[in-house]
Amino acid sequence: MITIAMVARSFDNIIGVDNNIPWHCAEDLKAFKAVTLKADAVVMGRKTWESIPNGLPFRNVCVLSSKPIEGVSTFTSVKEFLTHRAKAGWDFCVVAGGASVYDAFIEAHAIDEVLETVIPLEIGNVDNAVRLSSRFRKFLDDEFTFLGASTLLTKAYGNVEINHHSKC
Repeated sequence: MITIAMVARSFDNIIGVDNNIPWHCAEDLKAFKAVTLKADAVVMGRKTWESIPNGLPFRNVCVLSSKPIEGVSTFTSVKEFLTHRAKAGWDFCVVAGGASVYDAFIEAHAIDEVLETVIPLEIGNVDNAVRLSSRFRKFLDDEFTFLGASTLLTKAYGNVEINHHSKC
């Protein structure tokens, strides 16, 4: 079984502001769609799920939340999700955020690879900004090997790097 965390972040590690992505990069969204359409499940937190206005069509979305959410598979913990995943026989899953969900999967040692899109922006200190935790950065540095980067040519941001990390 393979679990990939897909994360898009600014230079200063921000992944969201006010439950929205603080940039629009159509090419990165297209790459996200291509990977997640192949996944047996895409797992995310409630706030991330609520920030996607039309959901993720043609994908099996699972949400980590303390409360059930109508119309979507809801799990109260990573452990509960992983148990269900094993029973369902899901081989390939994508973790799509937010920050607390990434951290929960890190704590459970349940991420095998990370695809990290680095948007060439500095968001700065803004209210309600969500940053990747220092724990996530340390996790990448200590437990993963950098396999390389690919370049995505975008209209809005020019060349955008997608870093690929794999568990040591």
